[in-house]
Amino acid sequence: MSPVPATPIWKVWRRVEFIVKPAVIITLIAGLFVTTGLQGSTFWFGLGLLFSLLGDVLLLSPSEKMFLAGLVLFLFTHICYLFGFRQQLYAPTAWTLVLIFVILLNAVRLLRRIVGSMRARGLNRLVYPVIVYGLVISLMLFAALSTLSDHDWNIGAAFLVSVGAFLFWLSD
Repeated sequence: MSPVPATPIWKVWRRVEFIVKPAVIITLIAGLFVTTGLQGSTFWFGLGLLFSLLGDVLLLSPSEKMFLAGLVLFLFTHICYLFGFRQQLYAPTAWTLVLIFVILLNAVRLLRRIVGSMRARGLNRLVYPVIVYGLVISLMLFAALSTLSDHDWNIGAAFLVSVGAFLFWLSD
């Protein structure tokens, strides 16, 4: 009698990903709702999380169509976050001007490498959507980091928002 082959670990983890990825975002939405009632600017963060949930679900598919749809949903995510951070965009300071320069410089450097790689793989039709997404997520990072110098923000909250935005930007 031959042994029954075990399920490959990548298939097991893939199934776990289908549950855990959406569960994390659902938990964040629930926590934000319970603590803020989604009032004021937190409404935009909640809506952004909803788009993020939908984008995560679509990106679980390996299809290029789903990638593009997921990218659009994450673009909406960051646009919602920008509405939530809109006050940071209205009051430039010396710190924020230096910050936007550093972020844009790095974003352009990274996007050039990404676009070059995409073109080498023949993914030309995704180049412009990826550039737009890269610039919008960089603007969102700028707005989040600007909370660190905003006296209306609790320093702990500004730190967590900044770290979260940086990790989001870095991972994307």
